[in-house]
Amino acid sequence: TVLLLLLAAVWRPGRGPGGFPWASPLIVAGLVAAGILLEVLQATFTERSAEVLDVVMETVGALGALWVFSFLRRRA
Repeated sequence: TVLLLLLAAVWRPGRGPGGFPWASPLIVAGLVAAGILLEVLQATFTERSAEVLDVVMETVGALGALWVFSFLRRRA
């Protein structure tokens, strides 16, 4: 999901710098917030517990995806 949204932020099929390349950090922040919300909902409405490590790994994955897209955008 993170990679798909970041791709949407930087994809530019011949239209200049892309649809909204400035929004990548906002997308990552929104996805991290969604991950936190899902952990809280999971702990509230299911028999599973909220895991801090899940949020940490989602954040690491989102930041890693942002880094990859930033790197690829600079190389293009």
